[in-house]
Amino acid sequence: MRFFLMLLNLLYVGTVLAATDTEDTLDISGCSLVSAQVFKYPVDGLPYSGQLLSMSSSYDWSGATSSLLISQNVAQTTGTITKTLNETFSEDWGTLAIPVCHDSFIPANQNGGKIKISNGTVTVSIGGMKYLGGYHTVGGIGWHYIAAQDLVDAGFEEGDEVTISIKNSAIAPYSSYTGWGKLIKRAQGVPTIVLTFDDGGTGPWEQLDYTKDQNIKGTIFYPWDYEGLDGKLTVSELKELKEAGWDIELNGTSNDASMTSFDTAQETVDSLVEGREWLAENELNDYARFFAYPNGTYENHSSPIIKTDVSGEIGSAVVEMDDVSDIEVGMIAEARSFPKGTRVVKVNTRKNTVTLDNESLGVGRGGEELDEPSNYMSFVDDSDEFYTWKLQQKLKDAGFKIGRTTRPNTMYSRYCVGDYGLVAPSRGAFLSADDDPEEKVESWIADPQAAGTTTILYFHNILDEGAEGVNISIDTYRTWIDKLAEARDAGEIEVLTMQEWWERDCSDTSEEDSE
Repeated sequence: MRFFLMLLNLLYVGTVLAATDTEDTLDISGCSLVSAQVFKYPVDGLPYSGQLLSMSSSYDWSGATSSLLISQNVAQTTGTITKTLNETFSEDWGTLAIPVCHDSFIPANQNGGKIKISNGTVTVSIGGMKYLGGYHTVGGIGWHYIAAQDLVDAGFEEGDEVTISIKNSAIAPYSSYTGWGKLIKRAQGVPTIVLTFDDGGTGPWEQLDYTKDQNIKGTIFYPWDYEGLDGKLTVSELKELKEAGWDIELNGTSNDASMTSFDTAQETVDSLVEGREWLAENELNDYARFFAYPNGTYENHSSPIIKTDVSGEIGSAVVEMDDVSDIEVGMIAEARSFPKGTRVVKVNTRKNTVTLDNESLGVGRGGEELDEPSNYMSFVDDSDEFYTWKLQQKLKDAGFKIGRTTRPNTMYSRYCVGDYGLVAPSRGAFLSADDDPEEKVESWIADPQAAGTTTILYFHNILDEGAEGVNISIDTYRTWIDKLAEARDAGEIEVLTMQEWWERDCSDTSEEDSE
């Protein structure tokens, strides 16, 4: 059966949908520098079309190098850009992956633009039908997905001419620079579930004989200071699991405290490196690269301060508004009419003015000249040591690849997951009081089957009957194992450890898989 899955895997040979205007390189006008870096380096993010031919992977990528480019700047509040593909529709497209870059912060109440696919008769809005996997963001790039089968269900037929359009629908400056990089068809991979276990409880070891019988393996995220504590796995027990093919990786901290509880992000990383060394010294893992965030906490996010009454003059670095009392020196300033990375250098509460560190209020983010500065701005305090992505950048620099959060979602991982892996989503395997165990398990197994995605499941401990909260009973655990084995044996899904999954989808796209 595994051979059958591998054969299916090889059949999933991707290709890039060609646009009317063929391009060999990706135009990133309107995207931030961060976005440009993501597109430039596949190891940092998902691949772009110009590099796909040279990118080796377990899927033997081949195909055209053209891109569908809709990255022109749309400086107006609203605007629509449309292109017609020169490849007609086919059910064989599988799942479409559409990366969308947003050049400025998109608040929760703004949808950042609408993407529509039309055959001239039927129009489908992505997100309006089955929204497979939602989207995930890699350095500012949101990847949206939709299944070709959804288009068939809506009325698309073989050979239809396909038109793609994007409409800015948010208040300026939001979505003013929304663009497409490309569409990749057949984005789905082999449906996969990865079993992970938090907090170092002995349940997985106590149930090892049962999982061995079903040839199911998992991954332990171990808090290394728990060695010797009652009810926690010992080194000897961890070695038994390893010998049975299990993957031994790291809890985010030695004692299951939050990774943001340290004074600095570097201290957090240094601690995790110590855990890596502990695993190596105990012959459990030569070079751990995967970890789980305790309690799912991975950043301290600062909400933006929105101002809609801003006024200023071209050539001046000073802007005025009704109230500046909540703005501080050093904050990031975001607007359509000045460069990304602009910061506040002075706040005058008497005059209600803010001075920025540049005077380019008449030049848009895409380089276009503007008649007047934007009257809509946001300010963000990014000074916190654990502000968005600060910790993840340091973890990446230290060689860590996957940080599993508790954000509920499945992942498209056929072309690996890039930086998104450092805030990877997962789903809890525990049940609520009203859940029917078999129905819940079957529905969560069906999810990656439908989308060709990878779902990371997280368990805590496995206890006797009557387990509550995040722990599950032995009976429920065995229901999971039985159902997973049944789906795997039917060729419907793969059940892998973190290491096995990484080697399948990511090892050939990484600069350096081991030290």
